Amino acid sequence: MRVLLINILLLIINFSVIAQKDYYLLPENQDNYIYQRENNKLIQLYRTDLPISNLYEFYDSDKLLSINSDSTKIRFYNVSLDSLRIVLQINVPNGLKIKSLKFVDNCLLLGGDWNSVSPFYVYHLKTSEWTDLKLPVGIMFPGKAIDDVVITENKIIAVDNIIMPKYLLEYKRTDLPKLENPKIIELEPNGTYESIERAVINDKYIVLLSGTAGGYPRANSEHITILRLSDFEDGFSISSRKLQKWAYLDWTDIAIVRNKVYMGCYEKGLGRFRIWPSYFWKTPSLYNGWKNRNLGKWRIRYGLFSPKRIIDIVKCNDNKLILIYKDKDNNYKTKLR
Repeated sequence: MRVLLINILLLIINFSVIAQKDYYLLPENQDNYIYQRENNKLIQLYRTDLPISNLYEFYDSDKLLSINSDSTKIRFYNVSLDSLRIVLQINVPNGLKIKSLKFVDNCLLLGGDWNSVSPFYVYHLKTSEWTDLKLPVGIMFPGKAIDDVVITENKIIAVDNIIMPKYLLEYKRTDLPKLENPKIIELEPNGTYESIERAVINDKYIVLLSGTAGGYPRANSEHITILRLSDFEDGFSISSRKLQKWAYLDWTDIAIVRNKVYMGCYEKGLGRFRIWPSYFWKTPSLYNGWKNRNLGKWRIRYGLFSPKRIIDIVKCNDNKLILIYKDKDNNYKTKLR
């Protein structure tokens, strides 16, 4: 009996270890590889022929989709320990230049860039039907784009980009695939010619990474904007610009873990910033005028031993991040943190 109980316990332990394994598509040197995370290690399994420049999304623990560089085809793959197998290929609607993608509830959400005929589509995997999600008349005009899409337990939020003013479009997740009548949230700008590059979300906050440009030195900067999901009415930003002429830190990606925002910095490595409730004001600052209220970047702490030249951050869970960076020879490397 004792031996039987020990064997059962060993079986449970082994199953829990297997259940913690996840697949990842990560670059190494100049190629993409399938990796597996087993507890606190990344194990390289095999090289793929998928270009690093393509857009990808894991929509299950062992399923991957890829969009080719000219936004004409989407391929769905099954991932295993020793192979990557195509199970489906579909054509992209004419005129859609894909900028962002998310997969949820058997639906693929595609955001188009500023040159797309229509910037927001949904593909339903079970019915094989495309839905053109027309943006509300009041905000849709040439040059609009959907830069990113973020998803919560009951919401889908599309990030409108490029042309001012910019908006968040909040949809009910239960309305998929026919998303209609979004709540429209206008975003405060951080400067001139602002372009939103990335959005991340958790149960309390939405965080946006953007960049601005202009004809004077301090107009060129990266910005991280943080809004509360409860009302979207109050937020703040942190900017990467320095006091020196034409100098600013290049923030390349962001992640949020509970009340901490992580930013990948090309020059300094991985930085982190803690969100405190006192940073949210109900009354706007008298000194910011038409722009977002800005906090000092001295609140950011950079890891002493973090790799520099970070390109992307992959969030595994609330305990682990994968950093994708370039070495001095411009080859891609990864580090589990």
